[in-house]
Amino acid sequence: MDEHDCSSWMIFSKRDYDSARYLSTMYPPPVEVICFLCQQASEKALKAILVQEEVMAPRTHDLVALVQSMETKHPDLARLLPECVRLSTYAVAMRYPYRGDLPAGAETQALKDAEVILACVKKVLDS
Repeated sequence: MDEHDCSSWMIFSKRDYDSARYLSTMYPPPVEVICFLCQQASEKALKAILVQEEVMAPRTHDLVALVQSMETKHPDLARLLPECVRLSTYAVAMRYPYRGDLPAGAETQALKDAEVILACVKKVLDS
């Protein structure tokens, strides 16, 4: 797969999201992994927009910064800021045992947030 190919970014985004959904069926669910994968799915989807526009995807996990970098050309993305704020917290801390406690239902909210972001990105890419 080519890092400069928008569809490659979306394939990886969908794999992360589908993995998070699958893991949510486990009991007990691995909440930190689900939240991390939702953040990753969203990050890769947002970067797909940049790649489609032939802009090098920056090496950042900050979803808010990604959206803000595209607001001029895609003002509708600004409505994703609440989801981006929630998911950005899962980019790094969730990968380590000192992550702290997650609120009840964090994985459910993360899945919803990622779903909203992925749907919005799809609209942008299809337009």
